Amino acid sequence: MRLPPSDPSRYLESGTRPPAYPRWNMDESPYRVLPADDSAINQTRSFEEYWRVALRRKGTLLLVSLMGVLAAVLITIPQTPVYQAQASLEVQNVNENFLNMRDLSPTAVGSNYSAADYDVQTDIRMLQGRELRRRVVANHEDLAKRLLTSQRAGRLFLWRKALGLVDEKPGFDPEEAVTAAGRAMTVRHQPNSRILNLMVDASDPRLAAELANAVASEFIEMSLDDRWKTAQHTSEWLSRQMRDLKIKLEHNEEDLQSYARTNQLVFTSEKDNVAEDRLRRIQEELSKAQGDRIMKQSRFELAANGNIETLPEVLDDQTLREFQIELSALRRQLADVAASYTPAHTKFIKVQAQMTAVQSGLDKRRSYIVSRIRNEFESARRREELLAADYSAQVRLMSAQADKVGHYNILKRDLDTTRQLYESMLQRVKESSIASALRASNIHVIEAAEPPLRPYKPGLVMNSMLGLMTGFVFAAGVAFMRDRADRRIQAPGDIGLYLNVSELGVIPSDENEHKRSRRLKSGSALQTAERLELATLERRHSPLAEAFRVTLTSILFSAQQGTPPRVLALSSAAPSEGKTTVLSNLSIALAQAGQRVLLIDGDMRHPRMHQIFDMENSAGLSEVLGGKTMLTVRETKVPNLYLLPAGSSSDGNLLFQPSLGELLKRLRNEFDMVLIDTPPMLTMPDARVLGRHADAMILVVRAARTSRDAARLACARLAEDGLPLLGTILTDWNAKRAASYGYDNYHAYAYRERA
Repeated sequence: MRLPPSDPSRYLESGTRPPAYPRWNMDESPYRVLPADDSAINQTRSFEEYWRVALRRKGTLLLVSLMGVLAAVLITIPQTPVYQAQASLEVQNVNENFLNMRDLSPTAVGSNYSAADYDVQTDIRMLQGRELRRRVVANHEDLAKRLLTSQRAGRLFLWRKALGLVDEKPGFDPEEAVTAAGRAMTVRHQPNSRILNLMVDASDPRLAAELANAVASEFIEMSLDDRWKTAQHTSEWLSRQMRDLKIKLEHNEEDLQSYARTNQLVFTSEKDNVAEDRLRRIQEELSKAQGDRIMKQSRFELAANGNIETLPEVLDDQTLREFQIELSALRRQLADVAASYTPAHTKFIKVQAQMTAVQSGLDKRRSYIVSRIRNEFESARRREELLAADYSAQVRLMSAQADKVGHYNILKRDLDTTRQLYESMLQRVKESSIASALRASNIHVIEAAEPPLRPYKPGLVMNSMLGLMTGFVFAAGVAFMRDRADRRIQAPGDIGLYLNVSELGVIPSDENEHKRSRRLKSGSALQTAERLELATLERRHSPLAEAFRVTLTSILFSAQQGTPPRVLALSSAAPSEGKTTVLSNLSIALAQAGQRVLLIDGDMRHPRMHQIFDMENSAGLSEVLGGKTMLTVRETKVPNLYLLPAGSSSDGNLLFQPSLGELLKRLRNEFDMVLIDTPPMLTMPDARVLGRHADAMILVVRAARTSRDAARLACARLAEDGLPLLGTILTDWNAKRAASYGYDNYHAYAYRERA
């Protein structure tokens, strides 16, 4: 098919760029680069991903786990059977205040002390201590010798001896026996209880039981001895202190009596003397006299000011009340007489005379009451003055004796303190003597040790399980480290996870490729048998062909605003990632859908499209860009599919010609879709140059080969150039490993179709 010639020379002569033409638009932010260390990705790994890693490395996990079991068995076999005897001890709370001993012992704790927990921990330390083992070895020498003999006869000891790791000393060494007993003993505390379990290991079951009982017995005796020594020491110390206090008490009493006689001090009680007692009584009487004087003075002042009617003496006086009643009656009588008679009448005059007599008696009675109040006030004031004078004289007397009394009180306080200490010490000495005579222990054997029936170690099953778990953990660590170190893209979904780019499709690997050679050399030409590049044409109903159609559907449905891209460029980060195979199959599938498709081989350094479609490469893209020939596209054996080969020239600089844009503009108008095959973009710039004239680019990634860093760098280059990235296509994905990635349903469906 020959297209009308264009005139790109006018752009070459003027040095200007071709005019811009409408292009298909992507989102404003086509790509976002993720951190290079993948820390954000590693944090999002789920249990399912670790399960996939375990399935992929199941051989390593199984092998290393079995090696762990074998190592555990080899370590267990040479070990000597060890029996364990157990004795149970109960640690009761210690009554620190028995016979008030808490007040005597400087090491006794207060009542708010948690004795249960601390006593148990202290007893555990004592059971594990070297002093207890020395007592056991000294008092049970036969058991110590048997223990040394059993340990020296063990297989591990013989191996260490053969290797020269130990120096055997002749005869019986007590310190060696103490060390051996420490290795054989174990003490454990049962939670939320006061019970200690004493366990002894030995190759002889009877020896283990006898040694455990001996240790328990010696521990109880050592505890009793320690408590008895402490009580005895306290009793002796208290006796010495009591003798000193008795002598001091006698001296204090003699000094106090001598000082009182010399200074003529007389005391009515242990605290007060005669002068102090008299001063206290005078002070009390003076206070009462002052209160009585104040009260009588207030009554007198009220009477003197004319407010006599309000005084209680006036209100409560019976005589005054009778005078007032009689006066009131006469006033009523006078009023009645005045209503009938004149003031000159004898009845009127008589009533007035009676009223005058009653009023005179009333006034005399009031004067008497006022005089009596005045006399009481004067008497109270005089009594207060006399008491105040007596109080002042007594105060002067007390001031003269103040120093003497103060010194006397100091001597008396010393005497009282010494007497109290002596009495308390005497009581404590008696209690301490009783406590030291009692031999009570807070530790009791609740279950004596008995010879065990079977050894508890080495446990072949337990050690094998431990070896299996150790081997599995080690193998899992190695497998996960290797998987984490593998930075290749492995499975569907990894592209979106690591690159934040949409995945347009997944192309599975061809199983026939592993059974026979894809290419057969015959002279200088290359022939193919069921070539993978033509799978969509030659194996239309295979899962491989369906995968290409699914990918094409994703490309067509990725249209923005209903308009799919017209010019697409496919590239990869590195060579041999399957972009040519993907492009040829996509073009065939698109042509089979009734679209006019042009396939351009833009890889002028390593062209392959003409070989796939069995065409010549004498004239192609390089000749058109170089102006050596007219634009000629060739129709392939696939209907509606046309090819523009790369041409005979391998000069990549031709892609920088301005005529490339004009050429793609013309081809856009002639075909429904133009697909361009480009070289790897990290090694050559051709893909980036061709991508600037395409509507969008597609990045091809090969499973288990393309690294995340290379794919990320390729996407970053496109983002820096401002080239829209439509998405990625994963190729050569091994469907047989689908179960390891969670695609077992896809795997089963694909092989049912093949069958």
